[in-house]
Amino acid sequence: MDIGKYHLSAERSTLMAVLNVAPDSFYFHGDRCVEPDKACDKALRLIDEGADLIDIGGESTRPGASPVMLEEELQRVLPVVKAIRKHSDIPLSLDTTKAEVARQALNEGANMVNDVSAGLFDSKMLEVVASHRVPICLNHLPSSSFETMHVQRTYGDLLGEISSFFEDALKRCHQVGISSDNILLDPGIGFGGKSPQENVHILTQLHRFRSFQCPLLIGTSRKSFIGHLLDLPMEERLEATLATYSIARRHGATIFRAHDVAPTRRYLDMLDLLITEEGEEQKI
Repeated sequence: MDIGKYHLSAERSTLMAVLNVAPDSFYFHGDRCVEPDKACDKALRLIDEGADLIDIGGESTRPGASPVMLEEELQRVLPVVKAIRKHSDIPLSLDTTKAEVARQALNEGANMVNDVSAGLFDSKMLEVVASHRVPICLNHLPSSSFETMHVQRTYGDLLGEISSFFEDALKRCHQVGISSDNILLDPGIGFGGKSPQENVHILTQLHRFRSFQCPLLIGTSRKSFIGHLLDLPMEERLEATLATYSIARRHGATIFRAHDVAPTRRYLDMLDLLITEEGEEQKI
């Protein structure tokens, strides 16, 4: 799969850097970047630190966040996309659930859509993605609205329900002309009212979703389930986040969405080296 100039490979971990331009995002690594110039400067730093992709978000999806009106999200996101494009051709992903935000950002040079609702919050989203022939990441979120995305749920068969959700999402994509070659899957760690223990279970069972033959993206960076399990504040969750990447990589994930780019890049590079060496030794 190609995302802009970048080619996804199963042999190398892909680092998707988070660039939040919403003032209420749950974590900022460094300065808040709500102004386009500051956001662009940070994007260039993220590139220097080893980011392969940059995921731009203008609406926080943290628990307790309020939805953002269309015009406000456009005012946050579009100037940032334009500013980055003046300086770099790094692939840009748009973290949005709104089709119009995706459409305008793609027209300004974005290369991918990361929709936490998998196209369910806005019925036009998949058509926009199909018409632009760009990749989309489908996140497991069994909710019908922004307001209910973090409501606690009881799952009878968690992995089975995620698989069924993916099957339906893929079918909806295929119906509008999005091929599996342009689809990434995210099991929705921290979304859909999953308990901390359920999030851990997903990480250890990611191989169950490899049958869909779509790249797997994981977003665990500093999330609250880590804090609940280890009693850690947000600022002290980096090492635990890296541990989740390790188990996720070994179970099939290849794209990692992260706030802390430099240490994550070093960690993933070493992890890839070890996994490659282990595979070579097993051939002997």
